[in-house]
Amino acid sequence: MTLKIRNWPKVGTVAGIIIIALMVALLFGGVAANVYWWAWFNLPLYMLHQFEEYVYPGKFRETMNAILTHGKSEDVPLTENHAFVINVAFVWGATIVFNLLGAFSLAFPLVMITMTTVNGFTHIGAAVARRKYNPGLVFSIVLNIPYGFVMIAWIAGIVSSVALALGIIFGIVYHLMVFVFMGIIRKRMSSNTSNSQ
Repeated sequence: MTLKIRNWPKVGTVAGIIIIALMVALLFGGVAANVYWWAWFNLPLYMLHQFEEYVYPGKFRETMNAILTHGKSEDVPLTENHAFVINVAFVWGATIVFNLLGAFSLAFPLVMITMTTVNGFTHIGAAVARRKYNPGLVFSIVLNIPYGFVMIAWIAGIVSSVALALGIIFGIVYHLMVFVFMGIIRKRMSSNTSNSQ
């Protein structure tokens, strides 16, 4: 299990490249690409984003831990297990589920498209605040944010204003939930440290 947890970013990178290659091949093969079809690109593009975060140059988890602990630790509070659950379950899994629901309304895939776009801006914000590069910044600027803006604008011209607002709001809230999760982990770590003293 430990091996799987450590290698999920590499698996995601390979999967992302394969998915993009297959989708592009289908596109040139005459598949009619509509907005719902393009919404599926969010997953492999984010997998490439995770390549920068966790494979090369990597060290995103360590960078976040250093920020959360004010430079005291790169190993906690976010462990490899936490990174695995957040990225595989709450990003890959959620993106697949919301995209499948997109067959009923484009507001569903919009949730995760908004989430990954907002995530891109947090990378920019962190870089500006710290005046320092952070893993994931380049792909955020080059891929995730431009893709997100195009998709949000495209979907805005199709769905109702209510569906658009709900998709964007839930996407922002979903991203904030990750920070809440990290805050809970940090609080528990501080509590355990205090109890052991």
